[in-house]
Amino acid sequence: IINLQCYKSANMESKIIIHDLKIICIIGERDYERTKKQAIFFDIELFFDFAKTILSDNLKDAVDYDLVVKDVKDAVGKSRFYLIETLASYVVDLIVKKYHVDNVLVRVKKPSAVKSAKFVAAEIVKKTY
Repeated sequence: IINLQCYKSANMESKIIIHDLKIICIIGERDYERTKKQAIFFDIELFFDFAKTILSDNLKDAVDYDLVVKDVKDAVGKSRFYLIETLASYVVDLIVKKYHVDNVLVRVKKPSAVKSAKFVAAEIVKKTY
């Protein structure tokens, strides 16, 4: 028997984490970036109450991360943003409009931005309540 009270505690938060989702797209302001697609990596955290999901063990009571990934890949793959900040905002808005989440974190990592760094990232956290 699962005790849902422990999952509804104010001291707990639950989230799905999608880490290093690779998407090829047009991103950047330099001339060569406007014509050649490059790899961008996303970290996405979807915060929502797992209580109902845990009780039912049914995908209909969860956030389907496969669908989130598909939606993000489809949208970003067609996008042509100049800035990773704008791209991060676009993905946050996409998720908030379609999925029932309490909060969402999106981090966009651009490995080719600075040669001496592993990547440069833009991160947005949005609370939906």
